[in-house]
Amino acid sequence: MENQIDNVVTDELIVTPKRPQFLTILCVLSFVCVGLVIVMTLWGIVMNTPEKMAEQIEQIRQISPSRAEMMETAMAEQESSTMAKIQPYLSILFQVISLLSVIQMFNLKRIGFYIYAAVELLPYTLLLFTGNKMSIQMGGIGEGAAMAIMVVFVLFDLAFVVMYGLNFKHLNT
Repeated sequence: MENQIDNVVTDELIVTPKRPQFLTILCVLSFVCVGLVIVMTLWGIVMNTPEKMAEQIEQIRQISPSRAEMMETAMAEQESSTMAKIQPYLSILFQVISLLSVIQMFNLKRIGFYIYAAVELLPYTLLLFTGNKMSIQMGGIGEGAAMAIMVVFVLFDLAFVVMYGLNFKHLNT
């Protein structure tokens, strides 16, 4: 009899940490974003074949010959660039690692934050190796537009790292 009462009291004393609502919302948003990026990257791999790109360039040539010329140049540079060829696969790898780190934070594990911060900021360091040919990856848009899009991505990723950092105290070792 005493043993049953002790177990009930012990079970009531063991409190599992509760995940804050803000952290839950961040994790769900991250799950959605990671899923979208993976789907969009896979779609890009499938749809950006040289044949389909040539078709698009010919359609654009009817509207803007200068834009078509820019896209042809970008496509030729992309075909000769090893980094441009492996970039979509690296993106998927980074997203999978990001997903695993968000799962860790969802389970209140601190290691998830460290991995997440590294994997969210690491791709931007890869730009150092690709040079400033960002417009190649973005369908031949102008360099200024590509830079503006990249700044938005950096700010978005930094915002999420900061918001996860605000929840760091809730994460266990």
